[in-house]
Amino acid sequence: MTKVKKNYCQSGIASVAMVLVIMSIAMLVVASKSFVTVNSEKIKRNVLRSLESYYNAESGIEDALLRITNSGYTYGASNTFNLNGGTVVTTVSQSGRVRTVVAEGKIGTAVRKVEVSLSTRNSGSGSFKYGAQIGAGGLTMRNNSKIIGNVYSAGNILAINSPEITGDAWVAGANSIQDFDSIGIGVDVHANTIKKCVIGRDAYYQNISGSTVVGTSYPASPDPPVEALPITLTQINNWKIEAETGGELAGYLLDSSEKGFLGPKKIAGDMNIINSAVLTLTGTVWVTGNVNFANNAAMQLSPLYGDASGVLIADGVITVNNNFYICGSEGFNGATCNAPTESFILVLSTNVGASAILMQNGTALRAVMYTSNGTLALENNVRVVEATAYAMTIKNNVQVIYDSGLINLQFSAGPGGTWDIRTWKEIE
Repeated sequence: MTKVKKNYCQSGIASVAMVLVIMSIAMLVVASKSFVTVNSEKIKRNVLRSLESYYNAESGIEDALLRITNSGYTYGASNTFNLNGGTVVTTVSQSGRVRTVVAEGKIGTAVRKVEVSLSTRNSGSGSFKYGAQIGAGGLTMRNNSKIIGNVYSAGNILAINSPEITGDAWVAGANSIQDFDSIGIGVDVHANTIKKCVIGRDAYYQNISGSTVVGTSYPASPDPPVEALPITLTQINNWKIEAETGGELAGYLLDSSEKGFLGPKKIAGDMNIINSAVLTLTGTVWVTGNVNFANNAAMQLSPLYGDASGVLIADGVITVNNNFYICGSEGFNGATCNAPTESFILVLSTNVGASAILMQNGTALRAVMYTSNGTLALENNVRVVEATAYAMTIKNNVQVIYDSGLINLQFSAGPGGTWDIRTWKEIE
């Protein structure tokens, strides 16, 4: 019988090979698990850094909003600060009364960006269609005064010593216009009765005497209707409520080159801005007493108003005297208003007196002067962009120079008032 012998050498080699294979597989498993673990940790770190970058960007937005909406803080077009081991860069741009804030949060290579747009809250509008609009008290013009624009009056219009209206003149109801017999009216006249007028184009009337009509006469024309003044009592009361949201002061004085920021605010007393002082309005202001602006001082809107306009209301008499300047959001440069924007200040008196607003002696204003119940008196080299009053007197080289931007005037609560968030989104 033949005996079979086992090859123990070959069996040992096979066992070693098997062990090596098993060890290799085990090492691959361990290595792959290690790779997955390391990669997972890296992903976790990146996600964490991304989240931290996002929260940094949000912090940048909140910091910028705090500075924009509070007049006690300052901010620039760009701001950088460190936070949570990273950096935050905020940029602020402006278009009209809309601010756009972009905040970039960065930690390592992780970058997130958030964008917010906000605007000052609209607080009403007004359509000022004429260079001057007058109620039943009528208009008297004297001594080379001039209205560059159109005039609409619910009362009589009287000229003394060569004043001029360059546009149309409208006189409502059964009232008259008379004595524009020197320079005259530049375009058309619409009135029940026309006396002693030189009319640059056409005349629409029931009665006419002693007048020259360059264009065409239209006798038996209907009387123009009475037009309501553009600001309602309801709107005025709403502005007063808006001013009260900022609290109350017992009087207000800026003197001797002082600079102040005010609004929204109720002044329970008088206001005086005098002697080279500069007041910046940051919201609607209501003064229960009298207002005195005088002596090379100025009032301007905060630049944050953009192309919107602001409001100052007084229940008492408003006096503007001796080279006082009123500027919109373009600001005051120490000598005059900067290049104009579509931004103005409505200066309004609810006083019923014979001189609810008195302006005189070289004042120049980017302002709408408005008295709903009393008389507006403009004297001695004054210049404004629009005048509205129950009754009005203009004399001694005064100019009312109408600005077409007043046809659709938008008022704002101002940067010291309420802001509206328009959008809030992540952009990167």
